[in-house]
Amino acid sequence: METRINELENELFARWSQKHEGLFIEDGAPCPEQFENEKTRVTFVLKEANASGESWDMRSWAAESGGDLKSPNTWNNIVRWTQAILDGGEFPEKVSIDDRIRWLKRISFMNLKKVGGDSSSIPSEIIKYAKNDAEEIREQLCIYKPDIIVCCGVLGSKAVADCLGDFVFKYEGAWGHYEKNGVFCWFYTQIPAKLHKTAVLSFYHPRNLGTGCSDQVLYDAMLEAAKEALAGRPK
Repeated sequence: METRINELENELFARWSQKHEGLFIEDGAPCPEQFENEKTRVTFVLKEANASGESWDMRSWAAESGGDLKSPNTWNNIVRWTQAILDGGEFPEKVSIDDRIRWLKRISFMNLKKVGGDSSSIPSEIIKYAKNDAEEIREQLCIYKPDIIVCCGVLGSKAVADCLGDFVFKYEGAWGHYEKNGVFCWFYTQIPAKLHKTAVLSFYHPRNLGTGCSDQVLYDAMLEAAKEALAGRPK
């Protein structure tokens, strides 16, 4: 049964895909009913899917396989960070397929670039897509009405979060920050029909390449940075 979130996603994707000659990666909320009932709504923003030349619905893929077929290490850390934000607790060293399916149903996720790329992304290309598709990216984020948007990784000298700040929300104020095992920054933006503002958090890419940090260190950092960013949201 199609939910209101599905309805809005599919209507947006039908328009959006026409800009990209039919090759289009659909992403979003794998289980809208569960996502809508979460006390804290979390949306992860990634760079692009590793799916060059494909059209692909990542929502059903995540709900059915938990990200088992492509880039499982990425989705293991997305699961860990989801637990850190929603439930906290001890670091989950092992993440099973069932764990991934269960946790990914509690969030929404999306890519800046809706045309799939290769395993190595081209920062300038993703930035170009983010700028050209800023209106659609904002519309998709507004569908989910998240309490926190976790932006994963950097694009050369620009962070994924900068694309949201510069192009999507056009934020010009000061960023908050959490300094421990790296500096994690955030800003706040108003999503229509939400009482509290949404925190937009700049964090590492979940594949954890070149950070020098263990998965557990990043889990602990997410636990604290997200808690601080959420606690500081203005009304």
